[in-house]
Parts: sequence; C-alpha cells; structure tokens
Amino acid sequence: MTFDATGPEIQGDANNKTTMDIIVFSKDRACQLDALLRSIDVYFNVPHRLHILYTTTSLEYERGYDVLRRWNPEDSFIDDVSQFGQAT
Repeated sequence: MTFDATGPEIQGDANNKTTMDIIVFSKDRACQLDALLRSIDVYFNVPHRLHILYTTTSLEYERGYDVLRRWNPEDSFIDDVSQFGQAT
C-alpha cells in the first residue's frame, strides 16, 4: 500500500484485487453518516465494502437511516437492535 496526496492506494493487478472492509458505527446521526459516506466515495481510492452498524432511539431517526439505505444500496446497513436484541 502506498500513500500520496490523493490518499491510500493499493497496488495490484486485475487478477489480484484487494478489498477493504470498513465498519462504521452510528447512533442517531444519519446526516453525519451521509456526509461520511459521500467523503469516502470521493476521497477513498481503495476498493472497499462498507458495513454500517447503527442504532436509533426514535422513529424519526430510523427514517433518516431508511433514506440512507435507499441512497446507498451497495452498502450493508445493520440495525443492531433488530439483529442483536435490545442492549442492556
């Protein structure tokens, strides 16, 4: 991996592609998550898969993540409460 002014770049050929898995944690901050996802798309020059583990405390916050899920169908959105049960 090399770094330059445009960000990290993984060296490899067409037969040896490396993909980075990125996990993002978010709670009740869909707007900030949207800004992060847009920045990653623009500035992150590494093949990657995004996994967003999120939780919400109200229906209004849940709606924000629903919008992001529709805008970013290639990313994995995981609602931690529905997947792992209520936190104690």
